[in-house]
Amino acid sequence: MANGSAKYSGDEENMFMKYGYLIDRIEWPFVKLKHELNCSAVFDEWLAIANAYNGSQEPPREIPLDLVSEYTLNNLARHEKWYLSDNHNSAEPPKWTEAYIDQLVRNGSVANESPYESVYSSTAFHSVANMTGLVVGSLTPWVEMICLKNGAAKLITSEYMKIESTHPQITYAHPIDMAKNWKRYYQSMDFVVSFSSIEHSGLGRYGDPLDPIGDLREMRKIQCFLKRGGLLFIGLPVGVDAVVFNAHRIYGRLRLAMMFEEVPSVRPNCNSSSLEEHKGFDPEAVQF
Repeated sequence: MANGSAKYSGDEENMFMKYGYLIDRIEWPFVKLKHELNCSAVFDEWLAIANAYNGSQEPPREIPLDLVSEYTLNNLARHEKWYLSDNHNSAEPPKWTEAYIDQLVRNGSVANESPYESVYSSTAFHSVANMTGLVVGSLTPWVEMICLKNGAAKLITSEYMKIESTHPQITYAHPIDMAKNWKRYYQSMDFVVSFSSIEHSGLGRYGDPLDPIGDLREMRKIQCFLKRGGLLFIGLPVGVDAVVFNAHRIYGRLRLAMMFEEVPSVRPNCNSSSLEEHKGFDPEAVQF
């Protein structure tokens, strides 16, 4: 349950200002917010939480009572339940060999298969050819396969689960290692792709530490990694603002505003089935 309707004037004081944002102007897609990005502080704050990571612990089933208000944006977002345990810390690291990846690039199907088609068409339309990109969250290399199909020169995959990549164009980097060495990656990425990943951040589903604004921290990290004018391809569930603990978040007008702070433009790739699933909000898009 949530508090129902609210005015942006009240939201600024009760929610946005709490996380360091100010409303610049009210519009849809409502992505223009005032906030000065300090990358050193971004990674220091992220590491302070990430260092509490315990990949062996069982994911939590309930939001701790003292964090409910934080997770629900002062009860402006719905609080729903869907428990998943996807801690892969003890699993054998997948091996991404050159032969395996190249076979996927040659034979992998992308046409008319969501989400493959949307990522393929987006990275083709906004060409990633000859570019260096970062993939945030990747249990299987389907995003990497698509980027290589569309001509990407080099990819770095950031994922909590260890990956053994011997492909000459794909390098694995643990998120904590990237954060510790963030200056090495600062504004070095031509593009970033994250599909069905960031909405889980901070929910503990994958053994990650609880953090009510884990997704917002990920977006700030991405802004630090991207070159000026770089491309961000992101897939998120969109509807009425909600936290479905511990599965994912659903993004509405409130949380999207903070997610896309200082993003100069948003080009939607509409998915009508997802719009129907999350009734009550017409966002015009699901993947951006």
